[in-house]
Amino acid sequence: MESSRFPLRIEPLIESGAEWCCSGEINGGLNTSPPQTFNININPAGNFVSFSAPTLLTTESSGFTTITVKRVGDTSLPVTVDYATSGNSGVPCSTVIGMASPKCDFTEAFGTLSFAGGQDTKTFRVLITQDSYVEGSEDLTLTLSNATGFAALTAPLAATLTINDDVTEPSTTRLTTR
Repeated sequence: MESSRFPLRIEPLIESGAEWCCSGEINGGLNTSPPQTFNININPAGNFVSFSAPTLLTTESSGFTTITVKRVGDTSLPVTVDYATSGNSGVPCSTVIGMASPKCDFTEAFGTLSFAGGQDTKTFRVLITQDSYVEGSEDLTLTLSNATGFAALTAPLAATLTINDDVTEPSTTRLTTR
């Protein structure tokens, strides 16, 4: 269970007559009480949302891969969380750099997952593109953000999806003109 620690300083009120007020005549109006510190632990009611694993694998010929997002803690309340994919779209598809491109290797995915009360897992799909390039393994990043409705993000809130290249690439048909 994760919690946050916040120091809090409590300033005592000084009694004046029958009412409590912020200043008084005792000690010439000076506060002589020693400072006090309290720790407050904040635990979101819906608790924590994360990817099921920090690294995921798929193959280029899979067509898609299913990504699992989990929720732990008190799952009785509804929560939402946004997800997105990111990769390198600025290079030609034939360039071998180890980073997947949304224009060549996968279809960008983004949206919001809505957990109903009692649900502890949700999934979304990332469409994988079969190409004809021998390029080795390529990675793309998956992220979670904007948890709402009594939830907080916890690690892993980012995951790496590795697309393994096929051992042999599919044959391509060459067009010829007569």
